[in-house]
Amino acid sequence: MRTTLLAAIFLLLTGAAAEDSPRMLFAVSTFPATPNHAASSRIEPIARFHRVRYGPEKIEFLKLPDEEKLISDYYRTGTKYDVIRGGVPSGSITVLPTDNNACQPVEQPVKRDGNQTPRWRGTDAVAGESLGLGRRKSPLRAPTAAETRELLAIVRRLFAIKAVPADALANVKSENVVATDLNGDGRIDFIGSFVVHDARNTHNLFAVVMRDRTGALRADVIRYDRSLTTKDDLAAKGWTLADVEDFDGDGIDEIIVEGHGWEWWWYDILKLKREAEWEVIYSGGGSGC
Repeated sequence: MRTTLLAAIFLLLTGAAAEDSPRMLFAVSTFPATPNHAASSRIEPIARFHRVRYGPEKIEFLKLPDEEKLISDYYRTGTKYDVIRGGVPSGSITVLPTDNNACQPVEQPVKRDGNQTPRWRGTDAVAGESLGLGRRKSPLRAPTAAETRELLAIVRRLFAIKAVPADALANVKSENVVATDLNGDGRIDFIGSFVVHDARNTHNLFAVVMRDRTGALRADVIRYDRSLTTKDDLAAKGWTLADVEDFDGDGIDEIIVEGHGWEWWWYDILKLKREAEWEVIYSGGGSGC
């Protein structure tokens, strides 16, 4: 009896009894048809994750299996995975035989069924088997016209800080922008990418913009990149939004971003640690040419 009780206490303290099996998380990208290529969809790995009831975090993101195991275990032709976007099921994918169009073996062609996000650059959803992600209370949506005007005003100020010429700021374009409540406070926040061109440079900005208790917008996360020359591009690293999910069910979202380098890309996962402070809790996956 005493031995059983001690064993139960040990499991309680270590959290071993509360851990679930690791689940594989993939990024889903769909490319429109061009004059020379048919429309296609592909997946590539982001991370493995599992949930832990005890400890400082309720979710743990794990290192990916090696390439050979990843391909043999997860890329068998005909394997199906559920597709999720913003906590909402959006169809499924079926693994197709490997083709010669991938940059790396971990990038795999798939047949996609269901809804894809229109006018999206790069990854537009995540996928996996039995991900167990709950439906978020605040759906992902496009900003309204009024919200867009308010958001662009703060984005122009951020570009101005980076010395973007004033005469270019009227032509800021937005990409992959969503409106949603990220932290469950009932106020709508924004995530997205923005680009502006001047006579010499292309300026790129990724931002997470939150609304505070007074109703004012503040930029919590800023990732700025200027494309100037080929040499600059070799070192440039930018972010675009991939998806927003609540992996641990605590009502505060994790943001998945696709990082872009010179002919390579990866995934970072951001979590809100305290007000106005986001932290990268995982970095990995992706592919490259």
